[in-house]
Amino acid sequence: MPETDYKPFHETIVDAIHHATQCQLGCLGALIRVTKIPKNHNAIIAEWKAQTAIHGYGENFLGVLDSLLEQKAKSAAADAPPANRA
Repeated sequence: MPETDYKPFHETIVDAIHHATQCQLGCLGALIRVTKIPKNHNAIIAEWKAQTAIHGYGENFLGVLDSLLEQKAKSAAADAPPANRA
């Protein structure tokens, strides 16, 4: 069996969204909404918006956009340096 170069979910999901059929987009959306995504939020959001528009869904189809934006905000807050204390 050939060796596979595995990639993290937050990298592979962008291509999966891009190639998804209308039905598959629903399945991916359900998965995204319950998956902790640590990075790559902007690329995922951009691809999600593009594909939901192509398939005639609103950009917040299944609450995915809200979920991604919430995770992006939490990730940014966690990565921010602690506030200086006087």
